[in-house]
Amino acid sequence: KKTAQLISLHTDNALGLATQGFDGPPETSFLPLYYSTLNLIKVYLLFLGKRTALESNRWHGAKYYEEEMGRQFLNEKIRILNRGTIPLIYQTITGKIIGRNGIEIKLEEIYSCISSIEAEYLTITGNRGNLLCVSVNFIEDAVNGHFLKVDIIDNDSRANPPRPRQIKAFSGLTLVQPTGQTPYYSSRKFLGNPTTIKARLISSIKRELLCDQLQRTFGNWYSMTPINGRHHVFSEELSILLAYFHLSNVVRYNPAHLHKLMDSKYWAILLGLRKHGFLRFLKLMWGNYNKFSFDIS
Repeated sequence: KKTAQLISLHTDNALGLATQGFDGPPETSFLPLYYSTLNLIKVYLLFLGKRTALESNRWHGAKYYEEEMGRQFLNEKIRILNRGTIPLIYQTITGKIIGRNGIEIKLEEIYSCISSIEAEYLTITGNRGNLLCVSVNFIEDAVNGHFLKVDIIDNDSRANPPRPRQIKAFSGLTLVQPTGQTPYYSSRKFLGNPTTIKARLISSIKRELLCDQLQRTFGNWYSMTPINGRHHVFSEELSILLAYFHLSNVVRYNPAHLHKLMDSKYWAILLGLRKHGFLRFLKLMWGNYNKFSFDIS
């Protein structure tokens, strides 16, 4: 009963804060939008039976220091602590624990992994970001061994494929570059019952680092996964949450820095994040809980 009451209260808070964020001026919207997403994170944790853990981690679990505001925007850093709601949801989704000393993450790592603003990110920074578009298929080969084939979707990544160890959604990948053909990644190959091997290989995929997307032009689904060589990699929905956390701190504590951002080229990215990032966050969190992908037309 208490959990149900908390779910209802946090949902009401999330809806009210989102309304406040979208009804008010864009420059101050990130404060209520962060608290809206934070409340939705708490709803997610409550649905998963994490009430006791949540009650022991009521603080944010992240810090943003004022001296960071003197850096170039994408070089600013936030620190993720090992206790609090943010590290709790990270542990719940990924199964990884952040160490006692916490970790630092640059804004560049966060914004480059948000697909809903990738066009703005490319236009402003000239970089494509750190999301790799792939298509995953199981290949039956009774002679050489059955395996997962990870095809690269976009031409830029085909021309310069990331190193396999940067693709954390899969383990044990090998980059295959056939002469005159499109490069792809291959999992380890196994001989035996293809049904059993398929199930084993699919279960090894870190689904929390794969988000499916509908390609509207052709009606095909493909997957997007962050490219990152670090041990701790934040999924897209957590990247959106961290971006909102950072901006909420700017709104609360340093309006001069806020207006500096509004006058900078990065404001176009932040305006895209305000609306499209929030919708993307809702889709990803709802899809996570229900274990399916969907599209909104």
